[in-house]
Amino acid sequence: MRKNQFAVTIGLLGVFLISGCTSNPSPSAPVDAGPTVDPNLVFTSGAQTVVAQITLDAANNPVPTAALPVTPTVEPATPDPAAALPTFPSLEGTTPGAPLPTAAPLAGVAVTQPAAAAAGLPTAAGALPTVAPAAPAAPAVTIIPDKLQWVSNIPADKSKVPAGKGFKITWKLQNVGTTTWDSTYSFKFYAGTQLAKNAGYPVAKDVKPNSTFDFTVDAVAPTTPGEYYSLWVLQRADGVNVGKFDITLTVQ
Repeated sequence: MRKNQFAVTIGLLGVFLISGCTSNPSPSAPVDAGPTVDPNLVFTSGAQTVVAQITLDAANNPVPTAALPVTPTVEPATPDPAAALPTFPSLEGTTPGAPLPTAAPLAGVAVTQPAAAAAGLPTAAGALPTVAPAAPAAPAVTIIPDKLQWVSNIPADKSKVPAGKGFKITWKLQNVGTTTWDSTYSFKFYAGTQLAKNAGYPVAKDVKPNSTFDFTVDAVAPTTPGEYYSLWVLQRADGVNVGKFDITLTVQ
């Protein structure tokens, strides 16, 4: 339809142009030709008419456009609460120490066997092996070569002495260590009531290992009646005490 209209329009334009160019007035009868029409203007006017007709036809018959694809909307799936959780059996009536029942597996979920069970090791369902706690490390013991052992004392413990009176105390001591006590060792009062006149006495002679020594001091009984305790030690030159001995007397 559009092609036919265009052809008719072109044909009419051609006829108009030919008739204008070939019609000449008779020489015997002068005719007023009127204003001269420029052919170019006539062609331009015709072309504009054709373009206007084509534009009108295009407006009456619009070209269809391609439809854009529609993105579908995906609705999120609503989980079923009844199917999401496993069902646990009741523990009522379960015997203490017996294996606990297992829960029903989830539908569609693959259960993988633990590596411990595959290797033959005990799992949570079986008894675990008892691991004995590690024994605590023994504390380090410093071995001192000097050692004293009490043998006896005179007067004996619990003996009665007069208040305010002078007397002698003798302790028999044995060297059970591996060193010799010489003049660098001394006997020192340590605690209780001193009783002896001096608080310290040097070892009077060498005391070899496994030998005994009588240590005698001049003492004075307290003036107040009662029971008195006196503690003494053997001390090395570096101030380390390597043994102790004592006595308990009753003053009356």
